[in-house]
Amino acid sequence: AVASIQKRKGILDFAKIAKELKQYQFVWVGKISNIATLEDREKIEKILKDKDSNIIFPGYLNGTELTGAYSAASVFVFPTHAETFGLVAVEAAAFGLPHHLYPKRWAEPTTPESCTAGPENFPGRW
Repeated sequence: AVASIQKRKGILDFAKIAKELKQYQFVWVGKISNIATLEDREKIEKILKDKDSNIIFPGYLNGTELTGAYSAASVFVFPTHAETFGLVAVEAAAFGLPHHLYPKRWAEPTTPESCTAGPENFPGRW
């Protein structure tokens, strides 16, 4: 996964999957969010400190380091619960990685009917 480390990005689900699949090595690229109101901070910090975990947390990567992480991966897991546009999923696809994306509302196709404003507010658009 490539995302900041916070509940809405799916870190708790990611850790649960990793725990169930001990035979695999998991990597979460990103840093813990510094916001004071981080939901489930104690649970997240416990995951980060678990020495027996099969999850590696290299922190924030960019440039050639991030390219290297994508290149070394076998599959891309994107467990986010809230996302505007999952650019990291597009980046992973560019590296030819098979994806495991959560079937959440953000990932559904946008249609005129699913827009909050509705097509009547955009005449000639649809």
